Amino acid sequence: MIEFFAEIGSNYTTKDGPSYDRALELIETAAEIGCTGVKFQYFKADKLWHPSMVKEIVAARWRELPLEWVKPLCFHAHKYGLLFGLSVFDKDDVKEVESYVDYFKIASFEISLFDLIEKCYLTGKRLMLSTGQSDNMEIMKIISNLPFTLNEPTIIDILHCVSKYPAMVEDCNLNIIKSNPFINGYSDHTKHPMAIYASIALGAKVIEFHLDFRDKKGLEYSHSWIPGHAILMIEASKNLYKALGTDNWDEIIKLQDRKYKADPETGLRGG
Repeated sequence: MIEFFAEIGSNYTTKDGPSYDRALELIETAAEIGCTGVKFQYFKADKLWHPSMVKEIVAARWRELPLEWVKPLCFHAHKYGLLFGLSVFDKDDVKEVESYVDYFKIASFEISLFDLIEKCYLTGKRLMLSTGQSDNMEIMKIISNLPFTLNEPTIIDILHCVSKYPAMVEDCNLNIIKSNPFINGYSDHTKHPMAIYASIALGAKVIEFHLDFRDKKGLEYSHSWIPGHAILMIEASKNLYKALGTDNWDEIIKLQDRKYKADPETGLRGG
């Protein structure tokens, strides 16, 4: 089964400012186009950027998700049958939102913050990691150092991504999905359906993509899918996954109608 997760990110914010109603509408749209889950970003600007990055801090404050929105956004996602996720960027913020999320996401820029990853992991909630800023050894170190728990094992999804916004198709290097046993998904910044189709053909089971509206664009529109394109991509991806089927030859043979197979003695079909 392929799962599709809509990254709302900061697209509930336009040049006119954050909009709670827009956030609700994006959740509803994610459900309508066939997504499994929806995700926002939860951060505090002053804890995201170094104090010297004044311009970045000012811009980030414009995009902060209010804590009081988290609970109703979660309930709205559940109302529409969606998993609700948050990207978190500071370990002290995890406890604030833990009871409302179905999964946590660690952005590739925070992949070196093992304390943050471990804090999310120990909640027992599903955990997604993006690899754009990591190397193979870093991912292996994370997996091997996460503590063993007696509880139901935490689901960990590791998503290949390119940390460019937008990313070019030629920079995707999707073959890493096939060659790296840890990677089971792809986070898209290209808006190109072939990148997603290829990732699925190479073994991705979890697809994340940014979602926005064509009119009154959100702050991350440059690398976001619009609903009309996304619904076609999701439907085609599901058919692609069906077409991939199994690599078990015994199972494939069971599906073949062999009654007209040529007789090895006569060389003729049927009879």
